[in-house]
Amino acid sequence: MMIKRNRQGDLDAELTLVRAAVEHPEAVVPILDIVRPDQFTDQVSGKIWQVVQRLIRSGRPVDFDEVVKELKPDDVLGPDEREREETVADSVRETISWGDGTPDEATWCALRIVAEAQRQALLDVLETCTQVVVGHQSKEAKAQLMEALRLADEYHTAHVEAMNELVRLQRRSTSN
Repeated sequence: MMIKRNRQGDLDAELTLVRAAVEHPEAVVPILDIVRPDQFTDQVSGKIWQVVQRLIRSGRPVDFDEVVKELKPDDVLGPDEREREETVADSVRETISWGDGTPDEATWCALRIVAEAQRQALLDVLETCTQVVVGHQSKEAKAQLMEALRLADEYHTAHVEAMNELVRLQRRSTSN
């Protein structure tokens, strides 16, 4: 019994990361495996990231046209895409246009996305714990609390890594 809430993500980090990935793919090569597409809360950003990962891993070029070519309309437009005038290219263009950072911030953005995904997973488990306790299922509560402790530790680690990367970026900008 796992309750899945509507997740709130770090949309700024997601949009900045996919923009950096499409416009400066070399900036994301070192962090390709830090964040998974399913950790994005914005579906289009997650699909773009998945395509970028696939293109880089296969040694193919990454640019706007290649990403658009690899995406399916259902990936970014939804099932009723035939009724919409928007194209895959429009959707990708709009998504990456909202990214508001630099390629240097790609690692920080990836770490923020991971930390937020861990935080949301922790909140889901805590909500499940509440439901289990209210439902008088104490055996299940212990397992859920153990899972919450594990996720809290993972969230803390991810959050600290993101903050350390921010400090590194700030030091770098003040030394220039």
